Amino acid sequence: AAPERTVSGRVTDSAGQPLDGVMLTLSGGQPERSVTVFSQTDGSYQSPAFPVDGPYRLRTRRIGWQEQRFDLDATVRDIKLVRETDAARIAEQLPANHWYALVIDRVDNLAHRQRLLQSCVGCHQQGNPGTRVARTPADWKRVLDLMADMGGNVEPELRVQIPELFNSSYDPDYAIPRLSAAMQDPAFSEVPAPDALNAVIDEWELGEPDSMQHDLAVHPDGRIYVVDWTRDMLYRLDPDIPGGDRVAFPIPDSGLPVGGVLGDASPLPPPAPAKVAPHSLQMDGAGNVWLTLSLSGQLARFNPASEKWDLYELKTGVYPH
Repeated sequence: AAPERTVSGRVTDSAGQPLDGVMLTLSGGQPERSVTVFSQTDGSYQSPAFPVDGPYRLRTRRIGWQEQRFDLDATVRDIKLVRETDAARIAEQLPANHWYALVIDRVDNLAHRQRLLQSCVGCHQQGNPGTRVARTPADWKRVLDLMADMGGNVEPELRVQIPELFNSSYDPDYAIPRLSAAMQDPAFSEVPAPDALNAVIDEWELGEPDSMQHDLAVHPDGRIYVVDWTRDMLYRLDPDIPGGDRVAFPIPDSGLPVGGVLGDASPLPPPAPAKVAPHSLQMDGAGNVWLTLSLSGQLARFNPASEKWDLYELKTGVYPH
């Protein structure tokens, strides 16, 4: 068994005053495991027992303060944080919804605002770094066509406005001054409620660097199942086993090519090797795990007891969720 690590200490500012609400993340292992705790009102923090072999690290985060990272070789680590004064770094620390609000706030037409809130965030988060890139007109056409294919239609009048609206709203010259305007206000970095400071966040790494974990479900037996959309995998995690027991189950591809029945029209980003692209999953009363295979037009049933697969063809429809 991996040795158990614990880390404790106190977080203060440069003047020695305690800082509460700081996220402290302990990480290590291969594949990686992380546990996050928060500093308390007196600045103290205490990690739970953390089983990990080999080197491990500590990372600190709080909006408005410079992030710090440490390689650990001790069980006590007192930390002094420094105020972040760079407006661009402050803006990067903010949650995605702060960025997307820059887009929404520039739309006067209430119907268009509602459409942007429904269609653009109905499937995925907006305002994160991956959605803030400047796109060419050709890139925007591809994005909007793909949205329409998946049911995310917008009115023609709004569609022609979207490229300039998003590109200009996320332009650093526009966004950073607005997002960082109140950075000197003490309320800018709101501290969680005292009860929330007792939260512990566990994280386990699954898959490969190019994996895309799509949907997740908790089995009645307490184990967690996750589908990997780009690599045609079902992962099972048992969080009750120290370090997290992780198993990968390849999903049968029925001899399909990359891209499945959609071929070159597949919405997956190149060079994703998916042939079936599992999208969603659900448990039945017998404990089987059912998956929609978006690129093969199939349903898949996984039996956790036998670890065997059954595939079922869908006679109508395309790209099942």
